[in-house]
This record gives sequence, structure tokens and C-alpha cells, in this order.
Amino acid sequence: MRTVSRDIVGPDAVAESVTLNLQDAYEAEANPLFVWTALIYQLRPTDEAQKDPPPARAVPAWCADYLYQTAWRLWRLARGIDYRDERAPGLSPQDAMKLTPNALELTRPGFNAFAAFESAEEVMRDVARFSELRRQHGSAGAALKAMMDELGIEEQPSMRRRLRRGRKLRGEG
Repeated sequence: MRTVSRDIVGPDAVAESVTLNLQDAYEAEANPLFVWTALIYQLRPTDEAQKDPPPARAVPAWCADYLYQTAWRLWRLARGIDYRDERAPGLSPQDAMKLTPNALELTRPGFNAFAAFESAEEVMRDVARFSELRRQHGSAGAALKAMMDELGIEEQPSMRRRLRRGRKLRGEG
């Protein structure tokens, strides 16, 4: 698990910590909604009354990589070019619009970024809940049983896989 430098304090430390966790989740699942969430944490004003992001904050490199790739795809679509096959005949604006979720990596065959994001958030919350239950029950076995009862999961291997995924997304394993 990566940690934030001790030189960073206050709201910036929170943003940096959350961003590191989001980077781990993005690297684990390639879901662009983790990039967009990181951008909210990195660019939001420190003063909630302030409407514009502070100019001194930088976009993390891993977010910038995603933004560049998707910007390039959208730029190609705006010019009627299918970024997946530039030899293909020109695209109509309607066809370009249909390709936009794919260009933003929100969809691909068998993948919906919104459903995957919701699932990822659930398993990350499960890891936090498991930690609470472990403190309450005093053992991992008792905590696992309590967690399975709470979620209605009958088989330990399923629960263990769920917690492993949550830990991986949180950068813990």
C-alpha cells in the first residue's frame, strides 16, 4: 500500500491519499470512472465556495495518459474518422456519437464502466466492513462468518474472492 508524503497535510493529503487508492483501482480494473473520480479530488477547490479549480494543482500523470488517449479518439471522431480503423469510410455525426462511450472507454464488449464502478465500490466497502468486524469479533474466521451472514453469501471461497478483489482495488494486496 502506498502512502502520502508527510510533507502533504490537510485537504491536499486527503486528495493525494484518495488519488493513490483510485490509481490502484484503475490499474487493477481499467475503469475510466476511477480517473474521473481522481480528477474531482485533485482539481476541486479547497474552498467549497470557490467555483473554479485552483490553477496550481496538477493532473496526475496516470490521469493525463487516459485524457490524452481519449481526447485523441474524440478529436478523430469529430473529424469523421473512426479511430479504430482510419481506412474506414467517413463517419456521420450520428455514428461518431455512437462510438463516443467506447472512445471514452466507458463501454466495450461485456463491459459497462458504471456497473463495474458500482461493483468495485461495493467490494471496497466490504473490505472496510470486514476490518470493523474483525476488530469486533477478534478473529478473521468469526469476522468472515459475520460478513457472509450480512451479505447472504453461503460459500467461503466466494467471500474470500470478494475480499481479495476489494483489497486489490484498495491497493492492499
